[in-house]
Amino acid sequence: IAFFKQKSQLFSRYLTTNIQPQLTTPTRQWAIKRYVLIIGLPVTSFLFYRLSTKSETRRKHRIVLESIGRAAHATSIGLRSAIDQKTSLLFKTEGTDEYTAALQASRRRNAKRFAHLCIDLGGVYVKIGQAFVRISKTKRFFSFQNNSFLQINLPEVIPVEYYEELQILQERALRREKGEIDTLFKRYFRNTPENVFATFNREPIAAASLAEVYSAETKQGERVAVKVQYSDLRERFETDITTVDKSK
Repeated sequence: IAFFKQKSQLFSRYLTTNIQPQLTTPTRQWAIKRYVLIIGLPVTSFLFYRLSTKSETRRKHRIVLESIGRAAHATSIGLRSAIDQKTSLLFKTEGTDEYTAALQASRRRNAKRFAHLCIDLGGVYVKIGQAFVRISKTKRFFSFQNNSFLQINLPEVIPVEYYEELQILQERALRREKGEIDTLFKRYFRNTPENVFATFNREPIAAASLAEVYSAETKQGERVAVKVQYSDLRERFETDITTVDKSK
């Protein structure tokens, strides 16, 4: 028994010192190469992209990527709203109090989702929400077919829940990023606002969903109001309108 125990110890020691390194060394080398590829390839690609493309090209690429994310977000909210209303009305008889209560509750939830979507995405979505509110306030619409005004009740234009929830968009403006004004002025005037004007007050005196208004004084001494649109507004509007049009 002692003889076999001694032989087994020698054999296990042989495996540990000779065979195991032969098996693990290539595996470790491949693991190192794999990590280098996983980390190094994206970093190298990013550096190559930054060095080989112009800033204007990178800006357009960023807008396209952002538009994809915005479209996906809007689509997901639309699907959630449709599923919410369908599931809320399951096994309920139309015309009953239970059906009406479930429909109103579902519309309220969906209206809040749509209002928050407009706030998050801004731009054309805010304008669409504001248009819904304005349409809801208008009770008389001109019909070109009948050449006369038509009286339309509010729920026929937009559910009252949407009208109430979208009120928050009436005074809503987009969020301006830090340094955005300087970026816009350098893009179009190759200079900062303080160098274009004699004085430029960076605190906006008015704001809207598409632009902000600033007070300034020209180098000739004239007091003026400067309307500064939000960055990438045109490109974002084009992608947003395309998204809304395709979702019809």
